[in-house]
Amino acid sequence: MAATMAALEAKQPGNRVLIVEPSNVLGGQGTAGGVAGFCGDTKRVNDPFAKLIRRLARHNLIEPYRANRDRRAYDLEWCAFFLQELVAERGIDVLLHARVVSAHAVAGEVREVTISTSGGLLAMAPKFVIDASGSCIVPWLTGFPVVHEGSNRQLPMSLYLTLWETGKKVKPILPDGCPRWSHDDEIPMTSLHLFPTGKVEVKMKVVGFDATDGFSHSAAEIFARRQMHGLIHYLQTVGYRGRKLDTHIYILASVSRRIGVREERRIVGEHVLTETEARRAAIFPDAITVNTYHIDYHWPDKMERAGTGITDMLDPHHRSTCDPDNRCSGSWYAITFRNIGPIQT
Repeated sequence: MAATMAALEAKQPGNRVLIVEPSNVLGGQGTAGGVAGFCGDTKRVNDPFAKLIRRLARHNLIEPYRANRDRRAYDLEWCAFFLQELVAERGIDVLLHARVVSAHAVAGEVREVTISTSGGLLAMAPKFVIDASGSCIVPWLTGFPVVHEGSNRQLPMSLYLTLWETGKKVKPILPDGCPRWSHDDEIPMTSLHLFPTGKVEVKMKVVGFDATDGFSHSAAEIFARRQMHGLIHYLQTVGYRGRKLDTHIYILASVSRRIGVREERRIVGEHVLTETEARRAAIFPDAITVNTYHIDYHWPDKMERAGTGITDMLDPHHRSTCDPDNRCSGSWYAITFRNIGPIQT
């Protein structure tokens, strides 16, 4: 989502902008990852985002704005469609099913990137690079300092799935090799979002994997789907927090295209945003973004959600990067630039 917004803002008369997207749709975790809810203040952001919100709202595809709500749900597939149309209208080039596989920098400037596409390798010499991958792939490939903590230390993954009411009895299925649980204390962290249409979005925490490692990332996808079927069976036969789904029978409708990744690598900036600064609504003269949401922390090595020092809503404050000793999510925190040379990355 950040990459699409950056591309829309970067496209000006006289320049060309290319989005390199590994999935088959734009929007990242907000579409392919199944996270169908904008957190924080969705009213005072920027013009490209406001256009997206207006198009969703025009067709009642997003919940009404409520300043104090934790999230503002929207329709995933329609969001992906409107994102691609906004990009097309701006004349931005898009490479889907593509990713950067190598990069070269000279004296702190990115000179060349090689992109793997469905048509083969493509070498390009961009004048400016914005890495919104969440894995700092270009900085890592070009030797810029990054932080990577690995499984059970960095923030864990999650999987989103969608269930629909069928109006008739469906026999629960628990395939061999899938976990069986008997009470809420045993299951992984679970969040249920129920809609008047009969749709139920389920978020399920997945721990113990590293998205920067190809084998571990693949293993996470396989493990998560086994865990998912165990959770669906639990919801149908036992219920969650006293809400048993036996009177409203559901079947599995869809699973997010890829597992949700909260943290991979973080680029090293010059400043670390502290809890004190967040609570005191810190303001920096060179900030690049504003946070209007609490710090979303999950224990990295336990299935339960976690406790964090900041679960209450905060006043708007500027955001910067985190270091290994300041546990906060790479998906929520961006760099505050202060005289660190060229900003190609």
